[in-house]
Amino acid sequence: MADSTVKPDDTNDLVLQNNHGASKIEVNEDDTIVVTSGGDATIDATGDIILDAGGADITLKDGGTTFGTLKQVSGDLVIQPTTSKQIVLNEDGGAEALVIDTSGYITKSKQPGFYAYGGAGIVAIANNNYVILTNDSTLPAFDTASNYDTGTGQFTTPIAGKYIFGFSCYATSAAEYAWTITDGTTTYARMFFTSANANMDWGFSTVCNVEASKAIGVRNEQGASKNIYQSAPVHSRFWGYLLG
Repeated sequence: MADSTVKPDDTNDLVLQNNHGASKIEVNEDDTIVVTSGGDATIDATGDIILDAGGADITLKDGGTTFGTLKQVSGDLVIQPTTSKQIVLNEDGGAEALVIDTSGYITKSKQPGFYAYGGAGIVAIANNNYVILTNDSTLPAFDTASNYDTGTGQFTTPIAGKYIFGFSCYATSAAEYAWTITDGTTTYARMFFTSANANMDWGFSTVCNVEASKAIGVRNEQGASKNIYQSAPVHSRFWGYLLG
């Protein structure tokens, strides 16, 4: 069976129009396809929908103004916005989750992370107790995903991944100190020292694989209470961040 061809005469475009005249599809002489509709236009296929551009570029427009391009470059998919515009990925609720700015910097505002420190005064931490730092509002603390509990001093990992954690403290004199970054079962890092000095700053950090829903904190593990300073300038602090 031969193919069927529908075409207008040489001076007119091809127009397909529904019975009510509200929606139509025009194929213009410059090969532009224009869909005119009173509402949204829907392409609905029982199989896949394929966009095949022999020129390697698929241009995205809004009201005739280009805002981005999908490209094929050496087999790679390239997403390219127009000049001076960012690429923004939103979460389901519409808030920004990832932004690539015009310089190529990546900002992930929802990436789980925290930075906590104490308020004022000297606090005694009993043996096997967690260091509770309460995010005193006078200094720049943060908790991007609301996973740090100022009541327990622990950060609960929202997802499994590689995390960095760190702790530092300004401690009163003592014969021995031991602090661990732990979830109560697994020890991810440990700091132990002996000192005859008066008061000193101590700190350590670690990168580790952590499962989801683990409550990570810094715990005193040396058999006696320890005193730490919590007053400014940020004498005692605990921080962490999801690396990936």
